[in-house]
Amino acid sequence: MEKTPNKRVNDLCRNWGIFLVIASIFQLLFQDLFDPLWAIVVLLIGIFTLIFRKKWNLALIGGMFLLVGAYNIYLAISDSTLQMFLFAGVIQLAIGLFVSNQYHKIEEKEVSDKKGNWFKRHP
Repeated sequence: MEKTPNKRVNDLCRNWGIFLVIASIFQLLFQDLFDPLWAIVVLLIGIFTLIFRKKWNLALIGGMFLLVGAYNIYLAISDSTLQMFLFAGVIQLAIGLFVSNQYHKIEEKEVSDKKGNWFKRHP
């Protein structure tokens, strides 16, 4: 049985929201390895995705991973002591592309709760 686009978006947002919350807790537990400010940002985006399960959350998550991956690669290139960031950046870029691909594969646009066109006058 094929899922409707709204059910698919709901499932994807739930899964990515849970993943981001778990990842942020992991980052907060190991603050000597990870930036706690970034962990809080990831936690907020995860909670936001769990509450508002909309298609554009996937674009937000994908964009976030792409930007962080590019930044980590930049850090690895600019400082030779941070070579681990190169591997992490490549993984984050791959995750960002994967989530962005999920966003673009959802064919139907979300239906607004409003009926009719907002610009038409109704008697």
